[in-house]
Amino acid sequence: MSTSTAAAPQHIPRRDAPTRARPSTQPRHLQLVDEARRRRERRRRWIARVWAVGIVAAALVGVMVHAFMAEGQVRADRLARRIEAEQTRYDDARLAVAEGEAPRAISARATRLGLVPGSGTRTVAVPGVAPGSPVAAAAATSALQAVKQVLDGTP
Repeated sequence: MSTSTAAAPQHIPRRDAPTRARPSTQPRHLQLVDEARRRRERRRRWIARVWAVGIVAAALVGVMVHAFMAEGQVRADRLARRIEAEQTRYDDARLAVAEGEAPRAISARATRLGLVPGSGTRTVAVPGVAPGSPVAAAAATSALQAVKQVLDGTP
């Protein structure tokens, strides 16, 4: 047998248990959870979120469509300016050709080249066409009329 000495436990002062306040006669603020009501509220919140996301998405789509339309309008305006510039250049070229083909310009150039006016007019007969008939004028200018239709854009 062994002899062991154990220390005597020290005396710990005892505290009184905390006193609980008695429930008052006020109504309780806690309620039972109503599962059906909870599901309805969740569903409402979910629907509200979906609507909010949908409205934001619709606004973004609207902004995107507006941006694409504005970009397309800018391209259309740029193309219209280019078309107008080319049309002006084409009209200037036609004017230059018309001025160059004018009888006064032709005679002036001929004079600069040293040519002299002819002494008279001589009629040349075209085989198969009587002189002075309307067929002769149409036959002589048919190629010119085809070119004019292409230049004017008429059928």
